Amino acid sequence: MAWRATKCARAAAEGQQRVVAGVILLFCVDAFVYFAVIEIARKSIERHGKISLFRASASCGGAFSVHVLATWPLALKCDLSTAEGRLWVLVPFCAFGAAPALVCTKLILHAVSHSASSWLLGLSTARTPESDLSRARSRASRNDIEGAVSEYRAYFAVDERVPRPLFEAAELLATHARFEEAAAMFRDIMRRFRDDARIWARAAYRLADLQENYLGEGDLARHLFGEIIRRSPTAEECPLSRERLLHAWRCRDSQGRSYRSVQ
Repeated sequence: MAWRATKCARAAAEGQQRVVAGVILLFCVDAFVYFAVIEIARKSIERHGKISLFRASASCGGAFSVHVLATWPLALKCDLSTAEGRLWVLVPFCAFGAAPALVCTKLILHAVSHSASSWLLGLSTARTPESDLSRARSRASRNDIEGAVSEYRAYFAVDERVPRPLFEAAELLATHARFEEAAAMFRDIMRRFRDDARIWARAAYRLADLQENYLGEGDLARHLFGEIIRRSPTAEECPLSRERLLHAWRCRDSQGRSYRSVQ
C-alpha cells in the first residue's frame, strides 16, 4: 500500500511539473509574440509612416494563432473534465494573452483611424483638387522652404502612389543648395518606389548627380549609375547613366596618361 501511495504521489508530482512547464512555455511564447508585434509595427511605421489595415490584421491574426497553439500543450497536460483542470488552462490563457491582445487592439485602431482619415482626406481633395501643388509652390515663391517642403509632404500623404510632390520638394532643396537634404529626399523616393523601375531610376539618377557634383561622392555616384543601367535598362535615365560612366572612365584614363607622362 505504501509503495502504491508513493507511486501515485510521484505521478501526481510529475503531472503537476508538466502543467507548470506548459504554463512557462505559454508565458515565454506570449512574451515573444508581444515584442514581435511591437517590432513589426515599429518597422512598418518607420518605413512607410503608417501601418496598413491589412498588415495590422495579419499581424494580430498571426499573434492570436500562435497564442492558441502555445496553449495547446498545456491543455493536453490538464484534465479538462474537472473545474480545476479548466482553470489551469483558462487563467494563463487570459492572463498571458492580455498584453499581446492590448497591443493588437491598439494596432488595429491605429490602422483603422489612419485608413479612415486618408479616405476622408481623399474625398476632400477630390472635391477641391489641387493637383498643381499650389500651396507648396506659393510658399516656395516666398522662400519659405521649410513650409513648402511640409506642404509637399502633406500632398504626398493624400496619395502615396504619386511621387511628384516628393520630387518637387527634393528639387526645391537642391535649388537652394541644401544638397544633403535633397539627397535624403531622393533616397526616400528610391526606398518608397523601389519596385517601380521608372520612378526608382529617376530618383537614383538625380541622387547620383548630386553625389558626383556637389557632395564629393564620385565613387558612390558611379556605383549608382551602374545600378540604374542594371536595374532599369528601359528607363530614359539608363543611356544618360551610361554616358556619365563613360565620361568618368575617360577622365580617369586621361588623368592616368597625364600622370605617366609627367613621370
